[in-house]
Amino acid sequence: MRLVRWLVLAAVLSLGLIIKDIPAEVAGNYLSEQVQGLTLRGLAGSLWRGQAGSASLQWHGNVYALGELHWKFLPSSLLTLSPCAKFSSKLFRQRASGVACISLNGSLTVSEAEFTGPAALIELWLPVKVDGSLSIQVPSMTLKNSQLDSLSASASWRDARFHNSHDWLSLGAYAARLSTDGKGGINADIFDIDGPIKIALGAKLPKRGAQKLQGTVRFEPAAPRELPELMNALGIQRVDDQYRINWVDG
Repeated sequence: MRLVRWLVLAAVLSLGLIIKDIPAEVAGNYLSEQVQGLTLRGLAGSLWRGQAGSASLQWHGNVYALGELHWKFLPSSLLTLSPCAKFSSKLFRQRASGVACISLNGSLTVSEAEFTGPAALIELWLPVKVDGSLSIQVPSMTLKNSQLDSLSASASWRDARFHNSHDWLSLGAYAARLSTDGKGGINADIFDIDGPIKIALGAKLPKRGAQKLQGTVRFEPAAPRELPELMNALGIQRVDDQYRINWVDG
């Protein structure tokens, strides 16, 4: 048994030395193949420790800039035959970090991941002007054959504000629980944390097909009066003391 342990250790150390000399381009090309829509430019360093001068991700026809990307290989992961690396990216107020692992079946798992950035990123999905802080925590996410296979995540929007073309209106704070729809898309349950607007919404963001937002919104007396007026102007149905949302895009 002692001989076997030494042989395994020698094999792991040899593999580590090989990985140390593999150029960063190899890691970049592999990641781009595994994560559909991922583009890495300005690669430097090695597979062991490297960086991309700029990274971007294309999804649903939109391109999201991730900024400068850095990674560091975790040597201990060689013992599990599932190579892992810590990664981080930054772009202005936008930050992301986590651990990415590649399994023997070729799937890519991201864990202990966190993203923070300006809430103005919401404007990429919805035709509104907003402000505040956006945060996303991803305990686990798996991509298999370039498709979202599993997802456990949560998101929050703090110090939320909405611009009504004249003034900034304070909205409070909100959160969401995210999961996969089993077909490569994302489902979200959205709810309020604090503030005068009570929401219970469900969002469906499929890989293909129409995006949907459905549920209810209720305004307390302290809510900006412009918001109920906006709901009425948009023709959103009011039942008793709440509005019923049924928005479909596509």
